[in-house]
Amino acid sequence: MAITSAIPNIAGIPDPVTLDEAVALFQRTGHPAPKSTLESWIRQEGIKKVRVGKTNYMSYSALLKIHAVKIRARDA
Repeated sequence: MAITSAIPNIAGIPDPVTLDEAVALFQRTGHPAPKSTLESWIRQEGIKKVRVGKTNYMSYSALLKIHAVKIRARDA
């Protein structure tokens, strides 16, 4: 799945994704992360969210980093 948003930069987020887009992208890695899990990680790690209209965007790079740490810890 490609990222559907055509927003190049939202308030300092160079690689914005929605939560649904992130869930779909992580599904393809073989290490899926459900929406509720990602929401929890975002809160725990203080990942910046920017609301545009009714949609929240966050950095895919930030999500990738925390995803890697959490999956590594889970599988250890």
